[in-house]
Amino acid sequence: MPRTVDPVIAPATMSSVPQPTIAIDDELTLRPFRFSDVERVIEAFDDPDIRHWHARRIDSVIEAREWIGTCHQRWLQEQGPNFAIVDADDRLLGRVVLYTEPEGGTAEIGYWVLPDARRRGVAHRAAQAVTEWGYRELGVRRILLEHAVDNAASCAVARSLGYALEGTARSLYVLDDGEHDVHIHARLATD
Repeated sequence: MPRTVDPVIAPATMSSVPQPTIAIDDELTLRPFRFSDVERVIEAFDDPDIRHWHARRIDSVIEAREWIGTCHQRWLQEQGPNFAIVDADDRLLGRVVLYTEPEGGTAEIGYWVLPDARRRGVAHRAAQAVTEWGYRELGVRRILLEHAVDNAASCAVARSLGYALEGTARSLYVLDDGEHDVHIHARLATD
């Protein structure tokens, strides 16, 4: 059945060009993941906090390489960018992702930061850069940010970025320790 409204994000907006590299500041850059990031990806998913809040694990080099491959496929399939957050030495510090929905022009942002890079504003700076890039380059009109209510660090990032708290979804996530209520934040391109 044909839609009566054109997609907000034009077809092939992502897949027709290489995923970009974005310089955030003198310390941080966002770039596509590389297979040379495998060991740090394994380290990330071995971290108890990342593993807990994302309910995912990677147990081998093969799984890490498959995960990186999936990051590249998402770009080509117009499902949004997965960016590696790297320092000036190109060392992986974390990840920031926009899961896009081109028809409605919406996205959901997610992120994680490795333990040795925490408490330095890495998540905030990376999420701010991707938020602005999503509005400017992709034409996204609304970005959602969800996190378990108990994840105070993620809530602090959302608030610091101006993502308004729109409500709480009860028992939305099921993690290793059971059900979790979830805060739903959002930011509009016009905010």
